[in-house]
Amino acid sequence: RRAAFVPLLAAAAALAFAAPAAQAEPVAIGPADADAASPLALAIDGAGGTTVAWTHLSAPWIGSATVRSPGSAAFAPPITLLPADQQGLFKALAAGTGGDSAILFRKGYLSGDEAVRVKPAGAAAYGLPITAAPEAAGQFIASEALAVDARGDVTVVWQEVRLRDTRSTVLAATLPAGATAFSAPVTVAPYGGHANEVHVAVDAAGAATATWIRDLGGANQPVRDVVQASHRDAGESAWSAPQNLSADGSGGSSTTDTAEHPRIAAGPEGGVTVAWIELTSGLADIVQVARRLPGAARSARRRRSPTREPTTARRTPSWRSTPTATPSSRGTSRSPTSRSAAWS
Repeated sequence: RRAAFVPLLAAAAALAFAAPAAQAEPVAIGPADADAASPLALAIDGAGGTTVAWTHLSAPWIGSATVRSPGSAAFAPPITLLPADQQGLFKALAAGTGGDSAILFRKGYLSGDEAVRVKPAGAAAYGLPITAAPEAAGQFIASEALAVDARGDVTVVWQEVRLRDTRSTVLAATLPAGATAFSAPVTVAPYGGHANEVHVAVDAAGAATATWIRDLGGANQPVRDVVQASHRDAGESAWSAPQNLSADGSGGSSTTDTAEHPRIAAGPEGGVTVAWIELTSGLADIVQVARRLPGAARSARRRRSPTREPTTARRTPSWRSTPTATPSSRGTSRSPTSRSAAWS
């Protein structure tokens, strides 16, 4: 028995100390004479194609990208998102489960139109730039977000700041699969306090949800940043009226409640989850999560009053929110402001 057991021990030892699978050595995919800078993004589409995009800190600054096709061992030579003599900043990269992907970038350094280049499913390279968000006189575009659905439709959402008073709005435009022009921009959130940290997600059916931070404090008032969200049903162009997902900081004796850093994801079943950090009056950071349930009733359409932002946006029964983490050690916590059962 002992003699038969020895080979088994030897085999087990060989398995335990076997060399790990070989890992490929890192390779450079950008030119050696140009400094690369963030944001750096990586996406793999539903067909297995990989895209890496970034900005070069060369003169002029310019966005670049490279693609590795499914089954290929190497990345293709990098392309510039604009002609080499034009400035442009890479902004966002997104890939769809159907195999399509898109890159969003600015045509300019400090300001300029926002444009998209699309790589359809099965294609080896990105197409020509298509303007998504034209920058109007007296306006400034910032906080751009991008999503691609399973059909290849591209949705771009962004903040537009009015320079004369720094009030801002949230806008969106859509590029249907195979189209050569975006739809005209539509309002997601009307002009109001500063809106930033815009994000967007699409589900398998093509419904889109956008989220952002909005300051409800007003001029010469303490900052009251809240997380807001708006939903667009699949096949529709109109977005629902914005809903507050976080506490608005107006209750009690303190107005220090504020939210920041929202993140959003859409599930294949149609549900949407938004997470953010909320700083309460006790100076304790609390992670909050809200979900839009799959199959939720279609949201009420926006009232036709594009120039005013309500002090508190009411939520419909399609969302509910829940605190999901204990506070940090920065201070004593209190319970977050109660919310309606609009998110789960």
